[in-house]
Amino acid sequence: KNALDCCKAQVFISHSWNEAFEEFATSLHQTLNPDTVVWVCSFALCQHSDIAQALESVERCPFAEAMNAAERVLLVMDSTAEAIERCWVVLEAALAEKWHKDYDMCLPDDGNQELWRRVGSKIGHIDVDNCKASYAED
Repeated sequence: KNALDCCKAQVFISHSWNEAFEEFATSLHQTLNPDTVVWVCSFALCQHSDIAQALESVERCPFAEAMNAAERVLLVMDSTAEAIERCWVVLEAALAEKWHKDYDMCLPDDGNQELWRRVGSKIGHIDVDNCKASYAED
């Protein structure tokens, strides 16, 4: 690979900050090839700076540009599947649909049928007005 191939994310990772990190890492390990280049907001962007100016245009902010450049989006969920209820995850799903990105989901145990039923129920009841966020202004 050349330097540009190593730096361009193939997969944009959508996830919740509330997830258990061990489950997050397990999901990535089980789902992706070890050579897959991923973009994870919590690692790629400073999480302690004021991003208000960068969000003036949501479609041109750093995370959106990273998603638009990636080949696909992967929603990584832990055993709570709370990510589906997070406002940023819902926004990322909407942008992925708008930009015709392949969109996949994974769980730390993809064979857990009860958890997949819970995921399906949460998807069926998404209400953007009631989505969760770390900060009310989000």
